[in-house]
Amino acid sequence: MSKLLFAMIAAIAVAGTAVLFYENNKQSGRFLTAKTQDVPDHIKTNWTLWKQENNKAYGTNSEDEERMNIFYYNSKVVLEHNNKQDNYRLSLNKYADLTSVEFKAQYLGLKHTTKTRESAKKVDTSSLKSSVNWVNAGKVTGVKDQGQCGSCWAFSTTGSSEGANAIKNGELKSFSEQQLVDCAGGEYYNQGCRGGLMDNAFKYIKAFGLQSESSYRYTARDGTCRYNKSDVEFNLTGYTDVDQNDSSLAEALNSGPVSVAINANPLQLYNSGIFSDWSCGAQLDHGVLAVGYDSENGKDYFLVKNSWGASWGEQGYFRFARRSYGIGMCGITQSASYPASA
Repeated sequence: MSKLLFAMIAAIAVAGTAVLFYENNKQSGRFLTAKTQDVPDHIKTNWTLWKQENNKAYGTNSEDEERMNIFYYNSKVVLEHNNKQDNYRLSLNKYADLTSVEFKAQYLGLKHTTKTRESAKKVDTSSLKSSVNWVNAGKVTGVKDQGQCGSCWAFSTTGSSEGANAIKNGELKSFSEQQLVDCAGGEYYNQGCRGGLMDNAFKYIKAFGLQSESSYRYTARDGTCRYNKSDVEFNLTGYTDVDQNDSSLAEALNSGPVSVAINANPLQLYNSGIFSDWSCGAQLDHGVLAVGYDSENGKDYFLVKNSWGASWGEQGYFRFARRSYGIGMCGITQSASYPASA
């Protein structure tokens, strides 16, 4: 957390109605709107500092006031949670001017289905490594930023493909999310910035291959397909669905990074630590990349790469608590899969 945001949170002595507000609104995803005159002066000051740090500006005074009111209530949520001294911390990050409904609409784009997992593979988990970290092993590209496009599914897909290629061929290459956004619709059922599914993207890659990032740059918006077969740098023979439990996901991570889907709404204001709210539910709405697992102070966790830029969370990553039974945190084990490099 930056020194500025730490100071801002420390200065917010407004916890009074935070619990009631948060509990009443976290399920519906709606935030109440405070009257501008009810916003304390120190919040207005912090709002100005936050806008400067995040390069935010709004078209009208009324929009600025509306955003400030949302920021005010998010401030209460952050303070109330952090006062609990939980395993993870929240902060007034770059999404602090959004309601949860707006956040979901702009940044979460997984189109999950209830189809049978045709290739789900049960595995032997008796010989798992004590920890795995594919970032430290040099098999994960730098954190990327999907922008205001619901293309998380494409970033999750390229992430596991980049890992599979690096592990097999010994060279880490960055692959094109924009190709998937523009080209993997139609019979593959993805919808570009309006969402998609990693398994469907794997099927597209099996048919056409995947170009490099440099040959097909990301624009954060839907575009016309510009596929060029001569620029393809990755092919796959298929993909494997992982059995739906934490141990099987850990076993799969022994072989390489894994595309996973989660309920990401509770992560809007995440800052650091092991997210451990087991009540978050498994309404899958965001595709990310599991890149390892480990333990800290006796608490087991999965390490996950996000696509919201390196300024979010732990330099673009977050950690989810894990256990050897039941549904994984926020549904992380419900739709895990990984490709087989050709």
